[in-house]
Amino acid sequence: ATQAADMKRSEPGGVLVTRVAIAGAAERAGVRPLDVILEVNGARVKNFSHCALLLEGIAPGAKASLLLLRRLRAPDQYPEACAWDTLTVEIGDR
Repeated sequence: ATQAADMKRSEPGGVLVTRVAIAGAAERAGVRPLDVILEVNGARVKNFSHCALLLEGIAPGAKASLLLLRRLRAPDQYPEACAWDTLTVEIGDR
């Protein structure tokens, strides 16, 4: 609940990353648990199903650009409100 309340974004949407496969494409690209995926290849993510649909639509071997929202401090160490930052990562061969 703190994670969601802390985000305080004006636009709805995005998908919270809860797990990242070890040595998977997302981990290799730098995606971490508790990141929020805001966009896939420039398309605003509405919800989990929409995010999955956008990712499935990327041809095998093609790269995907993800716009992420990342909390600047780990919530388990700093449970109080904290600033967030956006970053873009490129996911390769999935």
